[in-house]
Amino acid sequence: MFPKATLVAAALAFASTVAAAPGLRISVSAPASVNGVQDLKLSTTLTNTGDEILRVLNDPESILDDLDTDTFSITSSSGSHPSFTGAVTKYSPEAAAADGGFTILNVGESITVEHDLASTYDFTDAGADDYTFVPHNRFQIVKDDGSIEDLVADFEETTAKVEGVLAVERRAIEKRAEFPGCTAARSSLITTAYGVAATYATNAKDYLAANTGATQRYTTWFGAANASRRSTVVSHFQKISAGNFASYTYDCSCTRSGVYAYVYSNQPGKMWLCPVFWQIANSGTDSKAGTIVHEASHWSVNGGTSDYVYGQSGAKSLATSNPGQAVMNADNHEYFVENTPNLP
Repeated sequence: MFPKATLVAAALAFASTVAAAPGLRISVSAPASVNGVQDLKLSTTLTNTGDEILRVLNDPESILDDLDTDTFSITSSSGSHPSFTGAVTKYSPEAAAADGGFTILNVGESITVEHDLASTYDFTDAGADDYTFVPHNRFQIVKDDGSIEDLVADFEETTAKVEGVLAVERRAIEKRAEFPGCTAARSSLITTAYGVAATYATNAKDYLAANTGATQRYTTWFGAANASRRSTVVSHFQKISAGNFASYTYDCSCTRSGVYAYVYSNQPGKMWLCPVFWQIANSGTDSKAGTIVHEASHWSVNGGTSDYVYGQSGAKSLATSNPGQAVMNADNHEYFVENTPNLP
């Protein structure tokens, strides 16, 4: 039988261990109603509810970043959803962690970020209604040893009545080469990269035309052979390769850590190039040229791919587990065109 003092000490030690678990909580506030999406602004507060300091990555898909990404799940009282029209990124948590792209939250500390949803969602088809806004609550934290772990936050949802103007109109992009915010050196790098990207896209289209069977290259990135899914992939590369990469606008103003680039799916012809883009090779895996193809695949006119997973390992697994998503995942398209290592 253990002495009472030993049992008490053990209990205290156990309680201390339990209390040390990390924790986050999100609260969201919004106006009760808005007469037009131009006034639809949500305030999100992330609080460290645990007993340890947290370094939370500023993932552009999370509430910690004010970029107009798909940060909320939004549902009307009748069950409809607005269309997402915001930015779609290519992001690397590892690069962000190495670059200090995280927010440090002390125990009990909070940070509030404002989100202007006017250019992020189109409520036209969903219609005027009462809407519930649920924040995406999966975060990644950087541990003391530099490793990255997932942390799911508790959250509070909010509601707002949306009526009046249900969408904002985006300015059309001029179809001529532009490099806003770019130095001469960066403009030159982009010119070289989009030349390779155009070759990548054309070669992918030609490869699919010449190889109609279940080749190793196709199945690695898009999964088991299926006529409907293959037709989707073929259509994507036909559209991407038909685009004039030399006529796009490449904006160098992005400074978000861990981000390669981003685009708006309904704004074809313009890409924002971010810090990671300048650190990678011109061709090969996760390259400048591959990134440009990745982003071009996001445009609705080219098929409107999503970012279900990032990275070669995740893309290969997705092709096996869910080929329906693989043929709509931007990184799978990128790795297919980069084809490194070379697959027949």
